[in-house]
Amino acid sequence: MKKRLRKKTHRGEYKELGFVLTATYEEKADMEALYAFVDQLTGKFDELGLDISGYFDFSDFDILVNTGSPNTDEAERRDQAIAFVKSLPGVTEVNASELVDAWHNDL
Repeated sequence: MKKRLRKKTHRGEYKELGFVLTATYEEKADMEALYAFVDQLTGKFDELGLDISGYFDFSDFDILVNTGSPNTDEAERRDQAIAFVKSLPGVTEVNASELVDAWHNDL
């Protein structure tokens, strides 16, 4: 496969890794509390260079975390993200999958 096609299809040296992250936490009292929680979480993930998509509810979230550029110490950033979520006040359970191909896998 030519380089241009590998890049467009996220194959070979352009493969991006990701993982599924779920957490349960004490129910947020209102939308403002939920927004503050989400802002704190997304701020840290942006700082780590991670992209997220998924849903947040008043007592849990289920997100796909994409590590972005390949070969950028994905495992360490995954571990830092998980440790950060576990350190948040009120978080009662955190589950994370292993790193997998974010574009060509059934997550």
